[in-house]
Amino acid sequence: MFRCALFVVALITVGCATTACVGPASAPENAPETGEWRGTGPESLSLRNGKLRGNDGCNGIGGSYTAQDGTIVATLGLSTKMACPGVDTWLRGIATATVADDTMTVYNHVGERIGTLTRAA
Repeated sequence: MFRCALFVVALITVGCATTACVGPASAPENAPETGEWRGTGPESLSLRNGKLRGNDGCNGIGGSYTAQDGTIVATLGLSTKMACPGVDTWLRGIATATVADDTMTVYNHVGERIGTLTRAA
């Protein structure tokens, strides 16, 4: 039990240290991706100033993002990973996304479309 707790503390320390060393580039506040996004279920995503925060209805995700040539590139940091029976946790697979008007299309690390979000009012 002690080894497990020590491992978790070490993992969190390393994760915090690595995310503190590489800060995201600030995105303009009026960039197309900036703001709050909602899925058709409990999914939510917030993109502001290069920081990404979200929830899939069970687990929280965090990290950073950059926007390059109309594509949002997400770098996930520390996230919770609880078992969530009956909850579709597709949002935690975000690698890239594109925005067209008020719709964000989300893709995984192999470029497959995994879901969409709509800009929150």
